[in-house]
Amino acid sequence: MNQRTLNKAVIASFIALSAVSFGHREAGGIGFPSAAAAEPVKASKLGDLSPFRKIAADTAVLVDQGNLAGGKARIKDLELAWDDAEPSLKPRAAADWHTAIAPELMAAVPRDPRACVVMSALLDLLHALDVQIVVNGVETKAQLQWLSASWPQALVQGFLFSRPKAGLANVLAPSCES
Repeated sequence: MNQRTLNKAVIASFIALSAVSFGHREAGGIGFPSAAAAEPVKASKLGDLSPFRKIAADTAVLVDQGNLAGGKARIKDLELAWDDAEPSLKPRAAADWHTAIAPELMAAVPRDPRACVVMSALLDLLHALDVQIVVNGVETKAQLQWLSASWPQALVQGFLFSRPKAGLANVLAPSCES
C-alpha cells in the first residue's frame, strides 16, 4: 500500500467516523490533526467513540511521519475494534445506522480518476463497516453504472431519479391555507 492510498484510507476513516457520530463535530471540519484532538466533544447515541477517533488520529500521525507500515497496522486496529464493538453499537441507534455521501463527492465521478479513487476508498470502508450507504448527487447514467458495478447495495438519489417538482412558494402555499 503506497502513501497516497493510505492517506485516502485515513481520510475515509475520518469521514466514516464522523458520519457514524451522527454529526457531532466541531464547526471547523471533520479531520483530527493530532491524537489529542481526537477526544470527543459531544456524546453520540452510540456512546463513547473516542477509542475509534484516537485510532484514526494515530494513523494520520503515522502516515504524516512517513511510517506507512505503522499506519497500515493502525488502520487495521480500527477495523478490528469496530468489528468487536459493532454488536453493542448498532442496537443503540439502529434506525440511524447509515450514512449519506455528499453530492460534491459524486460530482466528478466517473470522469476524474482521482475522484473515483476517493469514492472507492470511502464506499469500500463504509461497506466493510457494514454501514448502509446513501449516495447523493447521482445525476448521470454513467455515475449510476459506476456505482452499481461495485456497490449494488448502496442506495442512490439525485437528479437522475427525480428533478425538483415545485418552487418553495408552491410547496408552502397549500400549508399556509390550512
